[in-house]
Formats: sequence, C-alpha cells, structure tokens
Amino acid sequence: MLAISLRLAIVFRTLLRYAPTNLLLRRLRSRSSLKWGTSFMLLGVAYLFAAALLTNLLNDDGPGWLNLLVILGIWNGFKFIAFGPISLILLARASIIEQRLLVQPIAEEEGVSNLHVGKATHKSPDREKTNEMTGQ
Repeated sequence: MLAISLRLAIVFRTLLRYAPTNLLLRRLRSRSSLKWGTSFMLLGVAYLFAAALLTNLLNDDGPGWLNLLVILGIWNGFKFIAFGPISLILLARASIIEQRLLVQPIAEEEGVSNLHVGKATHKSPDREKTNEMTGQ
C-alpha cells in the first residue's frame, strides 16, 4: 500500500512540475521577471471569470466534467492573484540585497567600516599606493 501511494505521489509531483501555469509562475520568479507579477494578477482574474462562466454553464444543465475545469480555474486564479503581492515582496528583497552588494565594495574601497551617511575623510589604501608609485 505504501509503495502504491509513493508511486502515485511521484506521478502527481511530475504532473504538477510540468503544468503550464506552474511553469509560468516558475519563470516569473526569476529576478528579471519579478516586475511582471502584479500584471499577471489580471490573468488570475481572467481565470476566476472563466470559472464563473463555466459555473453558469453548469447551472444550465451543462456536462458534469466541467466541474473539473471550474476547480482548475479557481485554483489557478488564486495562484496568480496571490503571486502579485508575493512578487512585490521578492522584488523588494532582491533590490535590498543588490543595494547591499553595491554599497559594500564601495565602503571597503574607501576604508569605511560602518555604513553611514556622509563622506569618508581619509584616503583609500589603493590610492596611497598609486601616489607612492607615481611620486606624488
């Protein structure tokens, strides 16, 4: 029984890995695509609208298999709507990390140990070596 459930879990995970919406969300999580997260919230609204239309069709004696499409539309709609704020958080985090990486080498060049507002009042060691070599 355990072996069967493990095999089913592997098959289900493989199917979810290659589902089109999961592939799109995985691509949107890259650093260059995070800015599109809020725009793709509209795709989530479109999925929910399609689910509402299918529900109306089901109420008018539509085929029962449309229930699966309604569930899929609602699930995908919620995934894309939830991804909007998540992408903003990920974008802010990536931006903060990039700022730290940009400020850190500059501070090390200037010999500043603590990051603070204001100019460093002393010369960098590299500049002193250059001045010694040129005789200035």
